[in-house]
Amino acid sequence: GLGYQQVISQGALNAAVAYQYGHNNNVFVDGMFSGNDDFAREYHQLFFGILGVGEQEYHESVSIENTARALTGMRAEYHSSSQGGPDVEISFDAERHHVDPLEILHQSIAGPTAREKIGALSEIAIKHPESLDNLPVMIVSNLADDNLTEEKIALIRKIWQGMPEKDLLEFLKLYA
Repeated sequence: GLGYQQVISQGALNAAVAYQYGHNNNVFVDGMFSGNDDFAREYHQLFFGILGVGEQEYHESVSIENTARALTGMRAEYHSSSQGGPDVEISFDAERHHVDPLEILHQSIAGPTAREKIGALSEIAIKHPESLDNLPVMIVSNLADDNLTEEKIALIRKIWQGMPEKDLLEFLKLYA
């Protein structure tokens, strides 16, 4: 029952995803960022179809890097099975988080922890022009139709852009 961007936000804050990409180790301490931007890039490109076309330098050096900072202070530990296995839930540590607002996608993204920042960013990313164009085509080409024509692509974009709430299942039903 959640919109696409809300589901993606929850996924971005999932312990298993954090283990896989390593952003559960991203921290901001004493004014210094320590971590990686691997998931930040995937968040934009794979989750929303935002590639930074036409502004690659800004996309890479501002949006991606600041998204990595927005993902700081997420704690999840991977324990051996003899120690109970991996943490299932993420904890959000404001002391190791970049608490100041961050510019991402030309917007100011604020929040005291990664949970709030990623939630706010997802609401902006779903409305980004590249997302509106690329994401529905990515979804359909990967899940439903690997034989897209220009006419189908135009229809896919029209359906997605016409949905006030981006509901993945409703979108696929409309496309079918």
